[in-house]
Amino acid sequence: MAERFREQLGEQPMATLQTVVSELVNNAVVHGQGTITLRAALSGDCVRVEVTDEGRGKVPAIRERAEFESGGWGLQIVKALSARWGAYEGTTHVWADVRAA
Repeated sequence: MAERFREQLGEQPMATLQTVVSELVNNAVVHGQGTITLRAALSGDCVRVEVTDEGRGKVPAIRERAEFESGGWGLQIVKALSARWGAYEGTTHVWADVRAA
């Protein structure tokens, strides 16, 4: 993905994009089922990344965590770094928009 977007994004937005992708894919690995698919496309001033797996039912959501807990921070990181993010109801299809500039 770095080769695909680095020229359009620059160093800092690319690092942000890589962090968001890492968190979404990690969540799919830890909590999902089956094959994981990653899609990314530049649209306007954002890169839209989408991660899906073959799980069904439970829509990913931000959990409340205590400061000292070591896990469960992934979607909070995605929320903080993305212009917007969400999940399609009834699926494990999560998306995030990361600003290109």
